[in-house]
Amino acid sequence: MAALPGVQAVGAVTNLPLASSLGDLNVRIEGREVAEGEVSPRADWQVVTPGYFAAMGLSVHRGRALDARDRVDAPGAVVINETMAERYWPGEEALGARFVLGGHAGPGLVTVVGIVGDVRHGSLTDPRISQMYLAHAQFRFWNGGSVARAMTLVVRAAGDPAAMVGAVRNAVHQVDPRLPLAAVQTMDDVVTASLGRPRFLFALAATFALVALVLGALGLYGVLSYGVARRTREIGLRVALGARRREVASLILREGGALVGWGIAFGLAGALLLGRLLRGLLFGVAPLDPVTLVAAPLALAAAATLAVWIPARRAAGLDPLEALRHE
Repeated sequence: MAALPGVQAVGAVTNLPLASSLGDLNVRIEGREVAEGEVSPRADWQVVTPGYFAAMGLSVHRGRALDARDRVDAPGAVVINETMAERYWPGEEALGARFVLGGHAGPGLVTVVGIVGDVRHGSLTDPRISQMYLAHAQFRFWNGGSVARAMTLVVRAAGDPAAMVGAVRNAVHQVDPRLPLAAVQTMDDVVTASLGRPRFLFALAATFALVALVLGALGLYGVLSYGVARRTREIGLRVALGARRREVASLILREGGALVGWGIAFGLAGALLLGRLLRGLLFGVAPLDPVTLVAAPLALAAAATLAVWIPARRAAGLDPLEALRHE
């Protein structure tokens, strides 16, 4: 497959990110004893073939990726992520460290040959967890069998990846005509499918939030507008005694603005306290997103300004005698 035109990299993995779940293995770090009652170090594990990191665009921060050197007869090699390096070798260089996989899995003693960036495997909102990648040629289950009878092939194409499906299928059939190529999809499709439930929950929450914002603005407008309308006689009296209409309107705006300001302040305090409850529905947006915390109060402030300004301007423009006769 690597020889096909348009293929930049190709590899295979036991569990494709955002499309499957991982298991973990305990590890025994060389030179460290686990005291009785302590929890052994653990990490989620993946088995990959050479080329997988390049095919997935997973950059190696230090050391090297697993490659053809990691044969079945070569010393055991492992690549770990940054979180595992920081968690189990804090303040130390994890590159070159050695540990034994639990349950007599894999080649036994392995050496950290590379450190890669973290991958959110289950969903885009998953927390950072320890992960390790083992060479397919070296790994065997603790029962002595093969690592897996099914793996996911990953191909990075220079152009449209969907256009490569036919050529990839032909390459598989050249090896074994009976071997099916199933569940073919682009990583864009995988990401979209993984976001189905979060997007539905977000759309539902956004709809209720928008309805709440509109109802809040209408309610605010109605209450303040009614309050100003009830002061029509007062406004007429002020104008009759010599107050300029602009001064009357400014007075009403200041009084209404003070009420709205206190309401927005309490609302922002509530948002700051309760916003973290939405963390599980957010990706790439902080629970205390400044744009949201500014946009919502501005919308309510605009509704409040109209609610105060329109009736105040109308009342200030009335003839003083008509305003004094207003019930």
